[in-house]
Amino acid sequence: MKDSHDTHNLIVESNSRFLYNFNRGIHEDFPSLIVDYLTKLKTILGFNMILIVQPLMMDNRLESFVSGPGADYSSLGLLRNMNYEERVRVLRSLTELSEYSDKNNTEYPMFDKNIFKQVIAYPIKNIRSISEINGGIYFLNKKSDFVIDDFMKKSLVLAGESIAAAFNSYRKNQQYLTSYSIFQSMQQSTGRAVCVYSPRGVIVFINKYFAEMVGRDEEDLLNKNIMDVFKLKGHSTVQDYHFFSDEPNPKLPKEEDAMYCQHLTSDGRKLYLRKYCSTLDLERKKYWMIVLEDLESELRNIDFLEMSGNHDTLTGLGNRSLFKKEAVELFNKDRLPMAVIVGDVNGLKLMNDIFGHDYGDHMLKNIARILEKNCANGSVYRIGGDEFNIFLNNTDEIAVREIIEKINDDCSTEFKDLNFIGISLGYSIVKSESDNLAQAIRKAESDMYYIKSMSSESIKNESISSLKKLYQDKYSNEKERTGRLKKLAEAFGPSLNLRESEIDDICNSIELIDIGKVSVSHFLPDRSNVTSEDEFENMKKHCWIGYKIAALSYETSHLARVILNHHENWDGTGFPQGIKGNAIPFLSRVIRIMAYYDGLVNRNHALGKELIINELDVRKGKLFDPSITDSFVEFLRNISD
Repeated sequence: MKDSHDTHNLIVESNSRFLYNFNRGIHEDFPSLIVDYLTKLKTILGFNMILIVQPLMMDNRLESFVSGPGADYSSLGLLRNMNYEERVRVLRSLTELSEYSDKNNTEYPMFDKNIFKQVIAYPIKNIRSISEINGGIYFLNKKSDFVIDDFMKKSLVLAGESIAAAFNSYRKNQQYLTSYSIFQSMQQSTGRAVCVYSPRGVIVFINKYFAEMVGRDEEDLLNKNIMDVFKLKGHSTVQDYHFFSDEPNPKLPKEEDAMYCQHLTSDGRKLYLRKYCSTLDLERKKYWMIVLEDLESELRNIDFLEMSGNHDTLTGLGNRSLFKKEAVELFNKDRLPMAVIVGDVNGLKLMNDIFGHDYGDHMLKNIARILEKNCANGSVYRIGGDEFNIFLNNTDEIAVREIIEKINDDCSTEFKDLNFIGISLGYSIVKSESDNLAQAIRKAESDMYYIKSMSSESIKNESISSLKKLYQDKYSNEKERTGRLKKLAEAFGPSLNLRESEIDDICNSIELIDIGKVSVSHFLPDRSNVTSEDEFENMKKHCWIGYKIAALSYETSHLARVILNHHENWDGTGFPQGIKGNAIPFLSRVIRIMAYYDGLVNRNHALGKELIINELDVRKGKLFDPSITDSFVEFLRNISD
């Protein structure tokens, strides 16, 4: 193997070419790009094989790219036939970044220790939930162990971070290219249990509500037959799951499109369920989907709902109970044609996370007022947390489109500072008494989810732009600091052999690292009782909020971890996670020392260069990455005063 320093330089060069080609190309080229990159890495590092292992999101196959043609698969037989439980064990065997080899005797089930003498594992973490291991990169050596020195560590981290970032970006893009993301967001917001299975009954997808209903973990349900894990009374074949129905409970209104069934839970309780069935064409394959509503809770609460009145206490609109009572009466020939509108508020969860539930309630009340104003010729109901149903009497398609356009305009005016807030609206028209009201509502709901999914990415981008502007207006003095740091990054970046794209990432991260501070004042209690410790604890939350904001958009999601960890210290004393060393993203470590330097020189303009360098040296290995500190000190010595 080459000298470690030369090896690292070769890694940087190959890494630069890979990310450049990935960023300028189309995502469909990713498999060939990654194979070429892994082949080069294998040669440079001297490993026999480099392997990426990651389970697909929905179809439970194993996704793998092996470095280069002619790879020896004979020792990977288990990998080719790995079932779900084995795959979970593989992912759980990944170690943290502080361990670079298998000196701690970590077991890797799919690799034969008689063949592979050294296994170096690098985890791929979920881009949305970094505490969740989403896959792994394995560097495999059939010969004697390599010495993992600092240069080798830097090379492995650089290669691993690049592959992980590109892989997560690729997988996220793939999700947008299928109907899975639409399907998931739709079903997660309904609160209903969802199960998708093949014609033979093999479960390929469940949501969290289904897992809770069955009382088992997701990994215990996927790839199992629905008849084995979800027992329904009278269901003796797979076909019964999407055709057979019991009589509904007499307390509940019967819905024509629904079927009814009973589920016997593991603890012997009977659950009364309302069941909806449909077929799905996903990735050119046919699947069945069942959507289940737990009628037990509905039955327990029906008396309470009647006692609590017919109106939503927050908005004053008719609630779900009143909607059920009046829906049939609203449907008569004197009111035809009748427009049925279903709405779902945009940005409510994000606003609750950033500004707190008081602001979320403010949003809902203002949107309800806008709906009432524009829908005076009808009835408006708040069905759930962010869901609204509207009936407009004697309204045709042209009229309902004009009303929806006016609602959207009023929302834009009301929330002009946060222009991504609004409501996605879908509609259908009931033209005759023979039309089915339940089907009309479902058609409007499908139309709404289609509109919401089509505008999802643009809404996320608008939310970041709006919050950035709100932050800049609130902290106007930070604009100058941001400019200084970006100029410093552009000047210092070449000293670290950073590519232009990496310097751009640092500059873009600098614009977002403190965006989470836009929410800090909303987290603080009564100011008269706030201590400095309270203020600091609340201020630390801006890292997590900035991370959530950056993760919203495909364009900034790869910067989310950089933003989350820009206050971490090399020795683990930072926040918000307290990670240390190379576990901290490289770009976060670069920003950490630049931000400290900027604060140092701008608090004391008379501080000389040697004193500044001494301040940095004292904190090397504590606050800052030692190698980055050395490069930064050398950079400072080479610039004129």
